[in-house]
Amino acid sequence: DAWLARLFVDHFYTTNHKGDSIMYMGKSFYVFKNGLWSPVEDSLISSQISKLINTIIKSNDPSYRDVKAALIATGRDYISSTIAAVVRCVENECAKDLNEDPLGLTKAQYKAIFNCTNVEVHVDEKGVITSGHNPSSGLNVRLGVEYKPKAKAKLWLQVLNEIFADKPDKEDLIRHFHEYIGYHLQTSRPIPVFGIWKGKGANGKSLLTEIFISLLGQ
Repeated sequence: DAWLARLFVDHFYTTNHKGDSIMYMGKSFYVFKNGLWSPVEDSLISSQISKLINTIIKSNDPSYRDVKAALIATGRDYISSTIAAVVRCVENECAKDLNEDPLGLTKAQYKAIFNCTNVEVHVDEKGVITSGHNPSSGLNVRLGVEYKPKAKAKLWLQVLNEIFADKPDKEDLIRHFHEYIGYHLQTSRPIPVFGIWKGKGANGKSLLTEIFISLLGQ
């Protein structure tokens, strides 16, 4: 069972040189896919183990010979109990201490990262560094946009200039609005913020809110 558990993790959840992309924490499985960690039902893990067992039984790979023979000897009536035993082994194999909180579920994160659909954008006092999605970053949120450092946001800047056109400090307002939005889109928020958007009707609040929500992704 332990051998099957390790094979299962290697087969489904080990990425190239970046470590395992599955963990078991707080009685739940989490998997890393498309740039973020998400909880999954135990039934998904059981289904994948079942598929792996069927693959081994049908395989002619000599490295599977002993385990294949053991699975066939087990018989179909006991395969479900074998799957359950492997699930428990996977839990032990992938267990993480909830107190360490590797996904930042209960503790504040202090690394400023914009997790875009194509890359992670790490920001600190030294500058900006981009990297591919990495399970070790522990990100459980992902923005709904790609990072395009050379993109020109002409329409966006035009909209902001129109919304704040009657303000004497328009440029400062636009700068501050960008800072406000950026603060909420990255992972480190050590300063508690509660935003209130005030203004008379039909002045752009709903439009900016919709754009903000679309950026948030999942």
